[in-house]
Amino acid sequence: MPAGRRGARYACVLALVENARTVLVAGHVAGRIAERGRGGNGFGYDPLFEVEGLGCTFGELPSARKAELSHRADAARRLIPWLAGRGDGEDAGDAPDGGPADGGSADAEPAGGPRP
Repeated sequence: MPAGRRGARYACVLALVENARTVLVAGHVAGRIAERGRGGNGFGYDPLFEVEGLGCTFGELPSARKAELSHRADAARRLIPWLAGRGDGEDAGDAPDGGPADGGSADAEPAGGPRP
């Protein structure tokens, strides 16, 4: 596969349904598919997934660093503000805008805002 066609990303969508309201948030990690697997950490595609900007695969990263960068952690970080605010009388219309948790790229856009 040519280098220009190896772009990839992990994605995770979390859904919270409460009182007939649904909040969806998405987390992403951009990268590319390596030419060969590297590293023994993680599982599945981790040894083949090169994290954008790091030059190493998830399989080469220590577990704690991988957890910080993961698509699941990104999605969870996006849900936390909504969870924190829901006890203050806010409703789903006040959910976070879902922009990139790190101020990053459009690759980190949410699956959508709150849905009635």
